[in-house]
Amino acid sequence: MAKVSILIPCYNEQATIGLLLQALYDQSYPRASLEVVIADGLSSDRTREMVAQF
Repeated sequence: MAKVSILIPCYNEQATIGLLLQALYDQSYPRASLEVVIADGLSSDRTREMVAQF
């Protein structure tokens, strides 16, 4: 299976980032072939805390 990288730029996305990451986590694609990179633009909300839960 091909390796896939998903790049997610975000800024103050605490309301939606958890839903996005949960949807990616729930995919049937093999996790060993999936890389998720999150680039936070110095969010001032709880975005980083939400990401850390995953």
